[in-house]
This record gives sequence, C-alpha cells and structure tokens, in this order.
Amino acid sequence: AVQGFVQAICLGTKRWSASVQQDLLNFLTCLFRYGDMSEMSEVAEIIKAEIGAVTLEAWLGVLPQLLARIHIKSPPVRSVLHPLLISLGENHPQALMYPLSVLLKSPVQERMEAAISLMNSLKQHSSALVEEALMVSSELIRVAILWLEQWHEGLEDASRLYYGEGNVSAML
Repeated sequence: AVQGFVQAICLGTKRWSASVQQDLLNFLTCLFRYGDMSEMSEVAEIIKAEIGAVTLEAWLGVLPQLLARIHIKSPPVRSVLHPLLISLGENHPQALMYPLSVLLKSPVQERMEAAISLMNSLKQHSSALVEEALMVSSELIRVAILWLEQWHEGLEDASRLYYGEGNVSAML
C-alpha cells in the first residue's frame, strides 16, 4: 500500500491536486500508524526507502500535519520525519519559519525541544532569515498585547502577591 501511495504521488500531475494531497495524507497515516510497530518492520523500511522518491515540493501541502507530529517519541518515525523537515528547511526555509517560531513557544516541552532542534538546523544555512523571523514573531506578540491588558495583569499580580501571599515587598 505504501509503495502504491508513493507511485500515485509521484505520478500526480499537479502537486496541489486533491488526489496527491489525499495520497500524501494516507502515506503519513501509514507512517504514523505502522512506522513504529516491530512486527511491521518491513513497512517501516519501505517507508524509509520510498520517502525520498516524493518531491520536496509535494510535502509543502502537508507541512501542518508534519509539524503537528514534530514531537513524536517513536525513534523510527522520528528518523523519517526530522530529516524530511530538515531537507524541506534547506530548500524552502521560508515555509518553516513562522510555524516553527510558533512551536518554539509551545507549552509542550517535547514539541518545543523538537522545534529548537529544527530551528538550529535552519540557522546553519539561513541564519539571517531565522533571526528576522524570530524578531517578527516576538514583535507581533508584543504589539498584540494592549497597554491596558499589561496594566490589568500587573494589578492582578500585585493583588495576588499582597492578599494571597502577604508579600508586600514583592507587590511593590
């Protein structure tokens, strides 16, 4: 089935067509479902062997699905997913910049660490782009918070420190 999906993806005439996207999503389903099963080791090997046959541009359409699984713990799946994301970043760094900068702020530790690892690999060949994207991301967050919200948050913290903890010096 995996080889059939890869052939269908490679033969697809338009990389953004619905059938190619559907085949890529089915391929990813096979990777995430069977890539870690020890009794299905031949499926994992086929996936590793066949993933290179798909053009990198085709993966851009399913980039959100790839990044959603960036923190997957399975070593066989991770050994397929991370090199794919790294090669996507080498050829299309602009496609990964904003999604990775959002993942850097994730509350899930594993997701944040995986994003840091990928961002570091992107810095090796696109350091200026990475720095600019991180700056834009932080500035967007900074300007999105209103002064009134900052004052309100400060007053809430002071109230909590004074009434909740009885810590006058921290309140000031």
